[in-house]
This record gives sequence, structure tokens and C-alpha cells, in this order.
Amino acid sequence: MGRVAENVKISFRTHDEGTYAVLIGNKMAGKLAFDLMPEVPDLFNACLLFDAVLPPGASVNDSETGYYLDICDNGMNYSGYHSLYMSLRGKQAPYEYRVRQGTAAHGDFLTGLDGAMVFIKDNLKN
Repeated sequence: MGRVAENVKISFRTHDEGTYAVLIGNKMAGKLAFDLMPEVPDLFNACLLFDAVLPPGASVNDSETGYYLDICDNGMNYSGYHSLYMSLRGKQAPYEYRVRQGTAAHGDFLTGLDGAMVFIKDNLKN
């Protein structure tokens, strides 16, 4: 993760505080984003997952990080999404869960990302 954070800081103007950053992942990149969140909780304020390949028992330990869960109704990852959703509810963590029609494709990811803009805005601190 250190290399990713360093490359982002070199390529873009960024803040050092995680309250100014969100982590977004689609499919396998979503799995990576989910796996990285417990290791770098101070770098990101929210994690947005789009048809991410989550493990069946996905859960969170932290109740402060916001999660945006987006999946297509013909997707294959409902078990992991349901587990994560139940964990977020149990921890009273901020979340939004969206199910869209269709199958998981890059165009669906872009549509879902457009729908997530309000969540992103609300989770970036000023």
C-alpha cells in the first residue's frame, strides 16, 4: 500500500489526512480495496465497492469508515455483500447499499460511480 500512496502523492496534489480521501474499487480492485481498508484506516474516509469480489463472510471492525456498496442484480457477489452489509449495520457504521439492474460490466461501474457522487461528497470532510 505504501507504494500506491507514494505514487498518488507524486502524481496528484493530495492531503495527508484520510478525511480528504476515498478508496474506490471495481470487481477484483474492489476486493483489493476491501482487503486494504483495515491496514490503512487513516488514509481513507470511505470505501466504495462496485461489484467487488468479496469473501462470503466479509465484515468490518471499524465503525467510522463509510462504505458504499454497489452491485448489479445479476451479479455473483451477493453473499459477501450481504455479510458486509450486516456487519456495517451491526457496527452502526455509515453505509449506502445500491442494487442496480443488469450484469456487472464497465459501463455499469461508470453508471454506479455517477450515482455515488453524493455519497463521495458527503464523506469528504471540508
